[in-house]
Amino acid sequence: MAVKNEVAKTDKKELTMSGYFTSELERISGALPENFNKQRLALNFVSLIQADENLQKFSKEQLGTVLVRMAQDNLDALNQEVYIHNGFNGKLTYTPSYKGLKKMAIERSVKPIDQIISKVIYEGDTLEEEVVNGEAHLIYKSSLINKKNPIGVFALAKFKDGSEIYEILTKEETDKAKAMSKNSGAWKNWETEMMKKVAIRRLAKNITIDFSSKQQADAFTGAEEFSDDPKLQAKNDIDANANQQAFDDSDVIEVDAESGEVIGEQATMFEG
Repeated sequence: MAVKNEVAKTDKKELTMSGYFTSELERISGALPENFNKQRLALNFVSLIQADENLQKFSKEQLGTVLVRMAQDNLDALNQEVYIHNGFNGKLTYTPSYKGLKKMAIERSVKPIDQIISKVIYEGDTLEEEVVNGEAHLIYKSSLINKKNPIGVFALAKFKDGSEIYEILTKEETDKAKAMSKNSGAWKNWETEMMKKVAIRRLAKNITIDFSSKQQADAFTGAEEFSDDPKLQAKNDIDANANQQAFDDSDVIEVDAESGEVIGEQATMFEG
């Protein structure tokens, strides 16, 4: 019986959290994409929070602020399109991932994009340019053997009208970006993913993107680091003290850097 009661409490808490987040999304319904599934995003957000003890230290208001921004960008943290974490000095931080950047570019490009592709080039791979009817196209062939020595990276946008644009960077060029990065840990642990991100950002300079706000543009063009694993990347951001995007002080709560405890008497969704 005790087990059943505990399950009932958990379900009730989950429903309460989901209800709160859904109501927050209802407030901004007019700013969300047509047919946006607010309930699904809220439930996904609850699942993310329940799986991450660090996020459970934040109040529902702080988490709700992040959810609203995520909804406005039409990104989902559970799909690893963004990662949300308590960054340096315990400030809540939101950063689009590599997948998120591609999605944002495709959805907001003035000229309709069919897909964006980015690949790391290794020794033995071939990359050729073919011109057909005055249109340049990139032909990439992987050796599928040597994947230990990257020599470059490319990003390619295929538009719905059949045209395409692309950017090719050498390893030396991405190394320059690496040297400028404040988050050296991300390059150490996920170098090939970081190379792809550099290529995507370079490609985006040649795409007219219609952002709905300066906040969206800053998120897309910012200098934050990326990992396919949001939790690992969040930890790396904290260790490297390289978080660039944080909410105003009024929109965050603070967590002690050493103990991990919430500073002050701020109630969280998981108390009681």
